[in-house]
Amino acid sequence: MSRKIWIYSGMAVGLMVSVLLINRKDGRTCAWLFPVVPHPQEIQPKEGQESFVINQETRVVYTQSISTKRTEVELLKAFLLQHGIDTSEVVSAPRPLVINNSIIVGEINEGTGTIDSLISSKGLHLSPTYPGPEGYVIDVSPDHVLVAGHDSSGTFYGMQSLMQLTFREADLLKIRAVTIIDYPDMPLRSAFYGFYLNALEEDWRLRRAYEEFKKIAVFKFNMIDLASHHYGHLEMEVPGHPQEKLWQRVARLHRAVRRYHLRPRVGGWAKWVNTESSWGADLTTLECVRTTQTLELHDADACTLKISTGQVAPNVIFDIESGESWEQEPVVVTDVSDTTTFVEGKDYVVDFGPIRGENYQRYQQTPQTHLQVLFSEVHYGEGEPAGYPLRWGKSFNPPTTLRRTSQSRIQDGQTVKVAFSYIGPDPWSLLKVRYCRSDSRLHSNGPDSYIWRWCTDPVRFLGADDFALDVDETRVFAWDRRCLNSGKSRSRIWADDIRYYYQTIRSANPEARIFVWSDMVDPAHNANLYGTEEVAPIFKEYGLTDLIMIPWKSDIARESVRFFAEHGFPIMPSCQEATEEGFSQAPKWARFVREFYVNQPLPYGLMHCNWGYRFNSEQTWEQLATVADHAWSVGPYILHKPVKTAHPGEDIYIKVEWEGDKLVFDGNQIRSGPLPAKSAFLFYRTAENNSFTEVEMTSKGRRYEGVIAGSEVNHDEIAYYITLSDGFNTSQIPKLGERMPYKIRILKRTTAL
Repeated sequence: MSRKIWIYSGMAVGLMVSVLLINRKDGRTCAWLFPVVPHPQEIQPKEGQESFVINQETRVVYTQSISTKRTEVELLKAFLLQHGIDTSEVVSAPRPLVINNSIIVGEINEGTGTIDSLISSKGLHLSPTYPGPEGYVIDVSPDHVLVAGHDSSGTFYGMQSLMQLTFREADLLKIRAVTIIDYPDMPLRSAFYGFYLNALEEDWRLRRAYEEFKKIAVFKFNMIDLASHHYGHLEMEVPGHPQEKLWQRVARLHRAVRRYHLRPRVGGWAKWVNTESSWGADLTTLECVRTTQTLELHDADACTLKISTGQVAPNVIFDIESGESWEQEPVVVTDVSDTTTFVEGKDYVVDFGPIRGENYQRYQQTPQTHLQVLFSEVHYGEGEPAGYPLRWGKSFNPPTTLRRTSQSRIQDGQTVKVAFSYIGPDPWSLLKVRYCRSDSRLHSNGPDSYIWRWCTDPVRFLGADDFALDVDETRVFAWDRRCLNSGKSRSRIWADDIRYYYQTIRSANPEARIFVWSDMVDPAHNANLYGTEEVAPIFKEYGLTDLIMIPWKSDIARESVRFFAEHGFPIMPSCQEATEEGFSQAPKWARFVREFYVNQPLPYGLMHCNWGYRFNSEQTWEQLATVADHAWSVGPYILHKPVKTAHPGEDIYIKVEWEGDKLVFDGNQIRSGPLPAKSAFLFYRTAENNSFTEVEMTSKGRRYEGVIAGSEVNHDEIAYYITLSDGFNTSQIPKLGERMPYKIRILKRTTAL
């Protein structure tokens, strides 16, 4: 199987995408006639018409709804300048509109009616829902080009498509003659961009991010998760940047993505993990369970820990009664004093090795890798960012032994106390552990509370409208005494915390959209593992059914999507997993999202997520493009030039061609596309009939043809629309089908004198 290639070329300011895919298995080429990514919904080729040629005399005309400071205007100017063309501009379209050698940019239904009149003159019939929100129309003729959006986002997306349509032939810059009516299938289309470690304090990383935002915008995503651990610390000063607050730096990022019609989403965790700079690490969650074992450390000898089930259930290393033992959960080292958990200036080293993980239902084998953690200069309670170096190895793992290193400041023979504390594989996340933390500041509102700040400061400083709660893999219910003695189920404890975050965010912004990684809500994923199977009905009880779920485990994609659809939750799967060939799992997720959500009044969509937080590989951009393509539209795509006139009594031949997606899910696997079209139907209605007549179209390779018999062509007008199916998806043009079909005007007979 060949690799799908989305290559950036020199066109469109280096952002244009090649859309060639060769299926070596059968030698066919899956090349799109018009190289626009994502694939447009409706394409009307204009065979026989010359391309529009952009030259130095070309004018760019903006109607009064378009400010010259808008991003799409700047992108078009930069694009043309890159190709040596400095066009003249007309800011407000004159009336009557002079369209010759012009690129006209505006919005549908704007006050002057300029764009609507031009669209009508082309025989295009639109409505408030066609193309609809974020939709646009492009019409390219030899003498002019029209780009018109349903709204500002639609105009921006239309401009992105126009630049992709542009090509150079010899010394001429051209746009092929075509009409495109385009609109997204899915209202939620998200990218993911993380700002971790020292990314926010190094200017060059921010400059790179701005360039990558511009590239991401090509694919018509409408939101982006700007994940960071630092949203609870927006008032702090940025290390290395005196006089600059963190919120000022993050606000620039949020403004930048909004320029590209990407809604910024507050994501990540309320914690600190940057160990290479003065930002430090947040160790708030390391409150120890008061079950201890006192050890003396001599030289560098290892001390094997043995804690019985009676002390900390169900975390077991050694069962006194049965003699059975497990290499088990993590520990933290504290001084023997009950009042001072950590002492500044002392290094405590925990040597991690392979373990057998406890899933709180049964024991199972889970391979782990080696990690050594060093705690130094650490305070008890809420770790404000004053420098807490937490040294990470490869990954987080529980220890089997405790050692004193030769360089340690722990003195030989010193007595230390070992206490169990486990939050999960991502152990320093505050959002996961609020309930079981005894620190009163985590259970109150106001600026002293990390969680309150994380939920409210992004609204206060950034005007945030979207939040993503990363609250998966919360395991504290299994051992924390506050949880065990609460009288609540694990589902109720976890749901109560989510409700607190939800209510706190909504208190700051009543219209905020809130997303949640859904591992612990989904029984097919981790809800059964963590004992939180009843969270979904509790969310419904609490009125939290507008939480947008983010599942990600692709091998249970259908089960997950069906579960959330049946419980009435919006959904936006994270397409973060890939096949062995490196193909995104987006086609699989898209199939099931459409299957279960297309007829429901719930928001749905797809997200591209790369946990490497890097966009420096071709494969990452390929996967991003695949997610965008399957979230925006789905094959088979119908290419059709509408028939507008016919003579009485003559057969009318309706012809279409079809294209498919580059990557497809065939019910079993992700593979190179397209899925072959299996059937096509023509539906037509004469002026005398109230219903449409169905005609099965005949196949000729990639073409289908249907005939309206001449005996029917004897009225003033015939309406028609077309459907085409590949067995999984059915496409229809025009979008509204029988509600707004194509119209064929029947010419009047002429009588010879």
